[in-house]
Amino acid sequence: MIENIKEILILILKWVWDIIINVVHWVAVNFGDKLQVIFQFLANIILSIINFLGDLIKGIIY
Repeated sequence: MIENIKEILILILKWVWDIIINVVHWVAVNFGDKLQVIFQFLANIILSIINFLGDLIKGIIY
């Protein structure tokens, strides 16, 4: 059971990472001058996702 959950989490993380890379690349191409604000926004979203996943993983492990 736990192994399956780990595999699913890894797949989700890879998928999320691909989306983040694509979004960052698209933003860099289209909004060169507004990057500062947008990267700040993305960083906040990424931190939220990481915190959420951390809590989720802790919940599964314990």
